[in-house]
Amino acid sequence: MGHQEESQKAKEQQKASLPKIVRVEWQDPETTPAWQPQQEIDKGIPNNYTIGYLLKHTDEVVTLAGTIDPNKEHRGDGSRYCDIFKFPTGCVLEIIEIDLGDEE
Repeated sequence: MGHQEESQKAKEQQKASLPKIVRVEWQDPETTPAWQPQQEIDKGIPNNYTIGYLLKHTDEVVTLAGTIDPNKEHRGDGSRYCDIFKFPTGCVLEIIEIDLGDEE
């Protein structure tokens, strides 16, 4: 097997070990310390969207990473994930897997 084939095989194995990429639709609880007129109270809560690698999905939390280092050996502490988002599951409206298709 040539160097190019080995490199391609290593990339495929790395890709296969990555978590799914998802889009999370969520709402953020709002609080206001001041008295509010009824028209403000009647307004809905806006939906937000975040895209990332799905690390954890339980009854309590949905955790995403914005960045993954597939070569964690490069770091002395073994860390692999960066830009972590933790959403209380009760704030999450929908999780949709993003299909990147064949990236090549």
